[in-house]
Amino acid sequence: MFKSLFRKSLLAAVVTGVGVLGVSVAPAGAVGAAGGVVTGSVHLSPGLPTGNACATQSFTFAPITLAGAALSGTNLAVGAITTSIVTGGTVAYPLPLPAPVGCAGASENGLAGAGSINPFTFTGTTAVVGSISNGNCGGGNYIRIGVVVLVDLTNCSMTVGSSTSTYGGTDIRVAALFLPNAAAGSNGVTTPVADAIFAGAFGGATLT
Repeated sequence: MFKSLFRKSLLAAVVTGVGVLGVSVAPAGAVGAAGGVVTGSVHLSPGLPTGNACATQSFTFAPITLAGAALSGTNLAVGAITTSIVTGGTVAYPLPLPAPVGCAGASENGLAGAGSINPFTFTGTTAVVGSISNGNCGGGNYIRIGVVVLVDLTNCSMTVGSSTSTYGGTDIRVAALFLPNAAAGSNGVTTPVADAIFAGAFGGATLT
């Protein structure tokens, strides 16, 4: 129940913030903004080993739901979007973390990891206000420390109503928790983490 109330409060704050941003940052037709909450599930192969051993991972997200608000010019939408299947894999960790936290080369463990995200698309699935007809991202990257994951999504675009906003560089960012899915047999202690729940918040802004 607490999680539900937290998400509702966050969503209300995001809707208000996106509206204020659209009014105050730039003239009509020049600004885009998006924000809200994100939930999904991810499968890792071969899975994060127990005992903090290191291994290279490939991952596949089931279609991810992002609920919140988006603005493009004077067009505002509130609702949810759903991604296509999102894939990616481990890359070398960019921070100098010594073992056992850090892993050598393109490998990761339960304590830390980094990776790249392949391009994906998304569509509007639920509209409370306005509409999001389509969008895409050119990919991105993530850094994980323990269960905290920070994601940068690059070269995204989103069509809200009749207006399209382009988020270049790393203008859409996600902060989320990566939690082993014990119900799917992954606990990270006696079994590898092959399945996990992903939940957090996203946000971004652009002037194009």
